[in-house]
Amino acid sequence: MLLDILRDLKDSTCKVEILLLNREGEMLDQLPEWVTVKKVAGIKDLEGLRKNISNLLNRLGLKHLFHILKGIYHRHGHLLVSKRYTFVNDSYDVVVAFQDGMATWYAARNIAGTCKLAVIHTDFEKAQYDASIEMKIYGGFDGIYCTSQSARESFLRCLPEFAEHTQVLLPHIDRADICRKAAIFNGVELSTTGVNIVTVARLSHEKGIDKALSVLGKLLVAGYDVHWYFIGDGVDRDRLEALAIKLGCKDNAVFTGKLDNPYRTMAVADIYVQPSKYESYCIALAEARALGCAIVTTDFPSAHEQLDHGGGIISGTTEQSLFDSIKILIDDPEERKKIALQNRELFCEDIYINNRLVQDIKDLFKGEKL
Repeated sequence: MLLDILRDLKDSTCKVEILLLNREGEMLDQLPEWVTVKKVAGIKDLEGLRKNISNLLNRLGLKHLFHILKGIYHRHGHLLVSKRYTFVNDSYDVVVAFQDGMATWYAARNIAGTCKLAVIHTDFEKAQYDASIEMKIYGGFDGIYCTSQSARESFLRCLPEFAEHTQVLLPHIDRADICRKAAIFNGVELSTTGVNIVTVARLSHEKGIDKALSVLGKLLVAGYDVHWYFIGDGVDRDRLEALAIKLGCKDNAVFTGKLDNPYRTMAVADIYVQPSKYESYCIALAEARALGCAIVTTDFPSAHEQLDHGGGIISGTTEQSLFDSIKILIDDPEERKKIALQNRELFCEDIYINNRLVQDIKDLFKGEKL
């Protein structure tokens, strides 16, 4: 989403600086050359510690403890951002805190700006933020953008005072460009037998890949010839590959790693599955709809924003419900065709075209008010 926003700002008169709390990530090399990238001094230790603890607890399977510590972090993590980390620079015309949590706390307290905007990518209630603290934090922002309608509703249930300043920010989805890329071979050869399933996701705990592997194991035990392709990379890759061996589905679980063009595999697979435990607005799911895929997804709030009128099956949140939903589409090729056709007919590109955040940044840069 950020890369799309930068592309839309390229021809404007805005000078853009990206301040990274942690200078790492799969897509770091895709930041355009005309953007200045800087590292925020001091914060890396805090972010790195948080991520390392989170990843360790998930690798050890200590999910309950993980959720307890996550709640503590969201309620009290703002105390970690002290004035000694203040970014030394002249005041910016516009400051955008592009992620809730540390980035928002830092932008609110440590960066000077004429106007400040915040982007929320999570379910605010489930994240267990302290509403009394966050009210002070978000009180310093002129505009708040939630990346799904369900995320906005969750945020406003906690902080209804900001209703007039909060709007939905959907990702930019260019259907024509996605379909063009889907016609280009990307080097991944799918199985010529059985049913091919594909998932595009970062290999981290929230994406539910462990659940998908368990479902794959059950499908194989049930006698189905299934190959499941996982496109993406992440901190959990080694653990997930080991889990595939443990579950006896190593030969049928294909980890492709990161692909610059995942669309070819998505388009030619029989079923697209999104097994996420939680999402704000799942861009990969929207792209699968744009491609006309037959979709199965777990039940996270924004899935209903995309599929309540057809185009896929929303399973429950359990492993068994995901298994049952996928089995329906494996057993019934005609249902797969029907769902794929619904997506081709129902996908509305218009709602993904105009980026309100981009326009607001341009207007603010010209001195106009929100």
